[in-house]
Amino acid sequence: MGRYEDILWYSFGADVAEVTVYPLADVHLGAEGSAWQQFYDLIGQIAKEPDTYVTLQGDLIDNGLKNSVTNVYRTISSPFSASS
Repeated sequence: MGRYEDILWYSFGADVAEVTVYPLADVHLGAEGSAWQQFYDLIGQIAKEPDTYVTLQGDLIDNGLKNSVTNVYRTISSPFSASS
């Protein structure tokens, strides 16, 4: 896979003195009680900030199965769209 330095370090260029990184983890959009509007508000705020990046860890959507820990019968949105 390569050296760890290739994975852990990234150069944003000589003209960038500082960056902001928002780590987002286990958002689970679509789960009962997920905060859709707050999530989109945060994304809108991040998009306006210069030299700002997001890392995603964990589950962005709530895509469970009948045997999963999540309750698939109580989700408020599905990752599948009937129009696609």
